[in-house]
Amino acid sequence: MKDLQNFFNENKAECVCGVIAAIVLITNLGSIKQFIGDNNQLRESMKAEQADNQRLQVEQLVSEQRKEVADDRYRNNCTMIFSLNQQGHYTAISEGDPILKGELAARYRGKRFDLRKIHPFTFLPAGMTVCDAYGNTAKLVKDKNLNGIAVARDLANTGDQALIKSAMERARGIYSNPVK
Repeated sequence: MKDLQNFFNENKAECVCGVIAAIVLITNLGSIKQFIGDNNQLRESMKAEQADNQRLQVEQLVSEQRKEVADDRYRNNCTMIFSLNQQGHYTAISEGDPILKGELAARYRGKRFDLRKIHPFTFLPAGMTVCDAYGNTAKLVKDKNLNGIAVARDLANTGDQALIKSAMERARGIYSNPVK
């Protein structure tokens, strides 16, 4: 006890400052907790924003790469597709859809049919590259769920209007039709 009294007498200023600091700390404990909570919330928000930015950068990179793929497909004479239901009209490529051979369009135009009951040779074969008037391109890949009929996969899109126009000019006749 005497040691404590001696310590207090020798360090009065420090002890008074310590007591004042403790009182200030206790009275501001709620504010400190709120500050720490706000700081943690800000940190989590920044992490989420950073993750969003990284996702957007990856999407941008993938989009740019797909544009290059689509540009190459148009330059390498992809087969332009037309509407099965409206002769001479263009249509869009849809992921997972087979594409009917153009010369067979008249036989199927305006009719409902079951894809699984049509011979696979009625459709464009796997390995072909198709494109549409909207900048979409795809590779035709065999689908085991449709008896090996080739369907549109690996879609890529370009906004290069000159390439699209060039493909449309090459494809004045009906070469193929998507099945809808």
